[in-house]
Amino acid sequence: PFLANRIKATLSRMWNWARGKGLTSAPHPCLGVEGYREARRQVEITPTMFWDMHDKGDQVLKDWMRLDMLIGQRVSDVLRLRRDQIKSKDGGKILPVRAEKTGTLGHFSITGDLAGLIDELLTRQRKATGPYLVQTDDGQRVTYAMLRNRFDAARAELKKESKEAGGEWIDWQMRDLRKASLNLATTLEEARRRGLHLDARTQVAGDESRRCSHRSRH
Repeated sequence: PFLANRIKATLSRMWNWARGKGLTSAPHPCLGVEGYREARRQVEITPTMFWDMHDKGDQVLKDWMRLDMLIGQRVSDVLRLRRDQIKSKDGGKILPVRAEKTGTLGHFSITGDLAGLIDELLTRQRKATGPYLVQTDDGQRVTYAMLRNRFDAARAELKKESKEAGGEWIDWQMRDLRKASLNLATTLEEARRRGLHLDARTQVAGDESRRCSHRSRH
């Protein structure tokens, strides 16, 4: 069902693009085709799960995980963030973020943990420096595939260690980190603003997931 729904969504986007470019005027092939109902993911990322994955990753994976936890955006939106997007406002700094999926624009105040992380990203010594907040040591932009390879490698190592130790393995995906970040919100409205949602129907989970901020290792 998951794969069928993704294929349908991809075909729909391709067809809409083609119609927008005037390449076809044929009826949309997905009209009347119902998708499968998918069960909602229930994975909750605990602080231990977060830090175990973080510590297995290289610097790129660590940077993405910490930044995504603090601003709660989709993976591709985080990877597109540039250093020159940072703006001055009312005596402080803000990070404008536009969600590619919805086009919604949000502004994150660069204070507290976010200020500390961004200062680290901007001042870190590298072989070369590129324009993106999350980048390789030689200044290259990190693609989704590059990040996914790093995440999968760290996850595979953790899964192996858990199996050898006889522990319980709770699998999670990159997209689950966005939910964990939104769970840090204390109100639905705060979660909506952080997630750049159009409405406030965002579930706020319990106190355990709220302790996943990158300061709460212990």
